[in-house]
Amino acid sequence: MQLSDFLKAINQTKQDIIRESDSPDAAAKVYPQFVIARSLSYFPETVYLVNEINQYKVDNLQHYDFMMNIIPKGKRFAKWVKPEKSDIIKKLVDLHKISYDKAKEIARILTDDQLAELTKEPDYGGQLKGK
Repeated sequence: MQLSDFLKAINQTKQDIIRESDSPDAAAKVYPQFVIARSLSYFPETVYLVNEINQYKVDNLQHYDFMMNIIPKGKRFAKWVKPEKSDIIKKLVDLHKISYDKAKEIARILTDDQLAELTKEPDYGGQLKGK
């Protein structure tokens, strides 16, 4: 079973695919609690329900049962939020051999002039071939 199968069962079909599978124990083991909760947390009508189940330590089958019975039927599709890509942060990481998080912190405190200096191409001197 895939993530999309679980999400479709919870959101649209309301079919208990774990208990109806050939091996319910194996199906319950592959149920991704975190990913299901994250994908449902993008919507106003489900975010509070996801937060409520996250307050308790439950096994995969209990989590699935809660989601199946409490999440209202509906079509929900959202793009996953991805971290923004920044040329400045990438340059800081490459240039100074620091972590991505440290580079984000440094980029926040740099002035506009310093950021402009980072985006300039390096001038190594010398002559261009063919001229």
